[in-house]
Amino acid sequence: QWESWQLQVIPALVPVFVQLWHRIRGLREADALPAPSKPACDCRSSILCKVSVVRFTAAISDLEIHICECAPAAVQLLRAGLFPSAPWRPSLAVDLRVLEFARNLFGRISPNNTAWTATMESFLRDLGFTLDREGALRRLFGSALEWYTHLRNQVNHDFDAHLERAR
Repeated sequence: QWESWQLQVIPALVPVFVQLWHRIRGLREADALPAPSKPACDCRSSILCKVSVVRFTAAISDLEIHICECAPAAVQLLRAGLFPSAPWRPSLAVDLRVLEFARNLFGRISPNNTAWTATMESFLRDLGFTLDREGALRRLFGSALEWYTHLRNQVNHDFDAHLERAR
């Protein structure tokens, strides 16, 4: 998966993220983003993918997206303000605001994905949500956070390189 993320998915997501970040003024207007809809392409290889979504509003919801080569899951989810746990057929997507919060938190304290996700699982259970597998959130959230952080770093690197060329 590293190769897929590094060589294909992250480079494809950089322009989508920059456009999204500008359109929703950081993350202030993320609630206004529409959920992914069926792609308008003529692809006959479309696959229905079911994704659990962790929202900033302390909710877990299910989302169905149609994915194909013309409309990869990662691009559709990012346009909706979500980041996938896997490059091609994710089972979890996380609200960008949750990832930004975790990224900022882990920039100020020792990163502890296990404690973070155990707390999130407990909190969601207290709110009445059921989680399929114990510990699955840790692994999937960890992947989403890792690659979201990589995307942010790549966007910063690209902006720095662009500014350097302009000098």
